[in-house]
Amino acid sequence: MNSNPRRPTELKANQRDHNLAHRLNLARSACALLLLGLTATGISRAQSTALPASTIFTFPWASGELTDDPPTSTRDGRTMLFQREGAHTSKIFESHLVNGQWSTPIVASFSGAGLDQFPAVSPDGSYLIFESDRPFSTSDGTSERFSNLWRVDRTPAGWSDPVRLPDTVNISKRIYGHSVAANGDIYFMSSTEPPGKDSGWRLFRAARTANGYAQAEALSFSAGPSSDVDPYIAPDQSYLIFSSRGRREPTNEEHLFIAFHHGMGWGPVMPMRYQGDDQAKNDDSPNVSADGKILYFESFRDGKSKLWTLPLAPYLAAAAGGGD
Repeated sequence: MNSNPRRPTELKANQRDHNLAHRLNLARSACALLLLGLTATGISRAQSTALPASTIFTFPWASGELTDDPPTSTRDGRTMLFQREGAHTSKIFESHLVNGQWSTPIVASFSGAGLDQFPAVSPDGSYLIFESDRPFSTSDGTSERFSNLWRVDRTPAGWSDPVRLPDTVNISKRIYGHSVAANGDIYFMSSTEPPGKDSGWRLFRAARTANGYAQAEALSFSAGPSSDVDPYIAPDQSYLIFSSRGRREPTNEEHLFIAFHHGMGWGPVMPMRYQGDDQAKNDDSPNVSADGKILYFESFRDGKSKLWTLPLAPYLAAAAGGGD
């Protein structure tokens, strides 16, 4: 985890149930606030006491001086994968729930040939997409090495060998922060500028087709002066959570946002406010638990970057109507 903003420095990118009653109360509070006339411009500090509260997330093991990022899990909740960073390294680890205990994490069999990060298990658990700067051969026989998306399949014998996704997905040399929908569509962030030059990040979707993937297209709301990163797409694509800089104050920090899909397009982008978020810096890397109840994210507070959670129900209950 990085104490500095991840974009544009790219330090990280280049290595890279609360009970039901409580959730219902939070949902009612969120709906009440919405009825009071809240809009996508945010919720005032004076109303912050009615907002959901974030909670520190702790893995069921100690990671020492290394840093572990928000996890991704298989649908049965018995396998957890995550990105762990060390000194100039980034690998994907996995742990299994055995007899009620999580096993000591080990490096996933497919990880280690490069700086591997952002593991995302498909909703059905049959495959995983990750980002890596491992080398690959181009059509003309030359070798390239830059940050692209790769896939491994889950087989009875373990994970398959990694396969680089086609150029219709890997549209640039800087592809990060992806998420997979139930139908196979992939959402990700990309910049067409070379490393070291930041022109802002945009969110893209590559639709799954019978023969692979359609050419990735930018999302309609991801444009303008903001820099949008780290998308998480709901399995049914009903909502998308992401981080962004420039959409609300302070504009130089990354904050969490959510957009809901309405009909053929996306509704307004709305901030995901929570108690004390004015004290947080660079809320990013959002991910949602396999049961769809808990939002994981990374946040820099009090001089340290840690993993936090939020109940997702209040934000889904407060969905605004209308789309483009």
